[in-house]
Amino acid sequence: MENLKKLDNTIEQLERQSRDLEEFARIYKLISSLKSDIESSQAKIVENNDSFSELVDKIQKVLGEYSESLESMENKLLEKVRELYDDNKKYQKDLDGTINSKLEKNKSDIEVTVRNEGAQIQRAFETSLKSNFTEMSRAIDDRFALQSKTVKRNTTLLIVLLLVQLVAGLIIYLN
Repeated sequence: MENLKKLDNTIEQLERQSRDLEEFARIYKLISSLKSDIESSQAKIVENNDSFSELVDKIQKVLGEYSESLESMENKLLEKVRELYDDNKKYQKDLDGTINSKLEKNKSDIEVTVRNEGAQIQRAFETSLKSNFTEMSRAIDDRFALQSKTVKRNTTLLIVLLLVQLVAGLIIYLN
């Protein structure tokens, strides 16, 4: 009888150990599942960080190109202004030379004609110059506004991506 009690105790002990072992196996599976989820999340974070880094590089490259483009346009505008200024000086000198030679030939008639035509030419030139400057100014303003919008949009996109990365990282960390 004593042997039967020992056998019963041993069987009960084996059953408890079996249940404990089953519980341990279930917990081990759960831990393994969590581990694989964490590894998968880490891989996604690394992948997203790489993508984010590439995006940041692209944004910086585009901003650099826009900056270079803006500098190039500014240099071209200054060059155009210098050309116009030089052309204006040349034109003024040519006009002065022509006026002087004609004045020497026929002073009274030429004085009246030159004065009238000089004023008309000057007004036409000023009008043309003003319209060219206005058009160039508008083009530069339009391009600058477009650049500003692009920079703002890219900055906002960058901030949103940073926040998404931060929230995703926090969620993964907290889980």
